[in-house]
Amino acid sequence: MIFWREWLRKAIRFLFEWPARLLVKLKVSPLVLTLCGLLASIGAGLCFALDNLSGAAWLIIIAGFFDMTDGQVARLTGLATDSGAYIDSFTDRWADGATLAGITFLMARQGDWLYLGISLAALVGAGVVSYAKARAESLIEECTVGFWERPERMVLLIIAGFVGYTALKICVIILAVGTLFTALHRFGHTLKKLTKTKPRSEN
Repeated sequence: MIFWREWLRKAIRFLFEWPARLLVKLKVSPLVLTLCGLLASIGAGLCFALDNLSGAAWLIIIAGFFDMTDGQVARLTGLATDSGAYIDSFTDRWADGATLAGITFLMARQGDWLYLGISLAALVGAGVVSYAKARAESLIEECTVGFWERPERMVLLIIAGFVGYTALKICVIILAVGTLFTALHRFGHTLKKLTKTKPRSEN
């Protein structure tokens, strides 16, 4: 794991502790928060598609709030389970896809066919980065190498949304290239770890 990422997660967990405790007092279910985050991400995708970039940025921020608090609420209420973690990861993939699909649709509407292709590459790359981690961790203990995980992608899209369309085009280039290298990094890391493990014994 990148050295500062664990520190950043601890800082975020500290900052979002009081909103999470408030949500616990209001008896808000972690599942409701997860679904609200998904809906906000879908809304962000629609805003991107309709060329409402600042609206998309605000909705990504809202989605990020729900994404940061659902896990904390689950822990505080003793409702943290493997099934809840799986639902959270599952909805995150849909959220990523919806947001990037909206950007892809916008590029098509604008007639920017080059950036349409780049946006599709970013969409595929985001999915591969997540899959590379999930599949690797079914074989090795941990695979958190690489930079372009979901939080970094969300921050970049927020910045692009507030700055404007030109920044968004630059953003999709960064995402397409960054997710490609992150996926390849995880691929190489996993293969390296697997080659060091003992081969399975055959009966």
